[in-house]
Amino acid sequence: MKLSKKLSQEIKDQSHIFAIYWKMKKFIFIIFKRRYRKIAMNNFLYSKKIGTYRIVNLSGLILSYIGYFIYKLNLSKNFKFISCDATPFLENERNSLNIWFGGTNYKIQDAYKSYKNNFVVTASIFTERQNFIQFYPCELIKKVTFNNPKIAIVMKVTNKSSEEVKLIWEKKKTLLTENLSLVDNEKFWDFLKGDNKKKQSIYIGIKNLLRIYLVKKIKEKFKDKCIIVGTEWKDIFEDSLESNFDLNFMKKIYKGNICVDFLPKDGDEVLNTRSIGIIENGGILLQAKNYNSDIFFQELSNLITFNSERELLDLLEKRLFSQDLRNLYEMFLNKFQNKNLNEKTCEKIFSTRL
Repeated sequence: MKLSKKLSQEIKDQSHIFAIYWKMKKFIFIIFKRRYRKIAMNNFLYSKKIGTYRIVNLSGLILSYIGYFIYKLNLSKNFKFISCDATPFLENERNSLNIWFGGTNYKIQDAYKSYKNNFVVTASIFTERQNFIQFYPCELIKKVTFNNPKIAIVMKVTNKSSEEVKLIWEKKKTLLTENLSLVDNEKFWDFLKGDNKKKQSIYIGIKNLLRIYLVKKIKEKFKDKCIIVGTEWKDIFEDSLESNFDLNFMKKIYKGNICVDFLPKDGDEVLNTRSIGIIENGGILLQAKNYNSDIFFQELSNLITFNSERELLDLLEKRLFSQDLRNLYEMFLNKFQNKNLNEKTCEKIFSTRL
């Protein structure tokens, strides 16, 4: 049966449109192996469509092999590949990025430091920022109730500190707990000697002790209203929960609760892996204030940030017994939902010329 000329032309036109459409689309393949890193990428990993970009999630032990095979074929300039923490490491600097989570540029292994396609999601006053990737909250949970909210604290700490870190902490503790943003002020650290790598190590050590101090104060004041997650915390609080990297577990901890974030242990990003996870999964974020808070949160900043021990405890008490948590969460929805903010991130991934 022959097709009419009109129908044949229509099919031809549609095929041409489809070809143009396919050519215009840009695909980001995510191909890391470690399952626990799925938490780190939050909902960006499951977005599928961000503006004109398509996200293809091939993470995990099996799917990552498929993704790596496609990467090796190097089929199109419209394909970009992302791996996390060098599992696997992607050597092709033209079509791939290796993103390092849970650390700054100092985390990049020596064997890979010469490659220009290494990117980080954390930086501080002592580290490089030029190869930095910023992710944004997306696909927030809409239906959240705040009945009997708890204070949720999910973060790692280290129970051992060097003698130098302990000494600095004892000298600077009062200053830091009265002005938390000092820890990210370069002038505050003028007394330190040594190279930036050493300074970064001390910076992390001080932030670790600051976390422990503040969480102890929270627990002391609010007792069983606190949910503390992290294996290392069990040496301090018997009722803390073991670390758990299951996505559903994390969602349950955050949803409908008041969640505290002291910024990354090794950096100063307000929209970091943890804070993005809190926002996306129906938690009320309360965060230590820094120089970027007003830029990223704008009108929300004064409602959710604290800059001292006293401000933290007062804000927690205010929010814990508030009747308008749902209204506050609506502000997070209005700020981040349906905004395609991660399109900026995708643009950077594709505009990077190495």
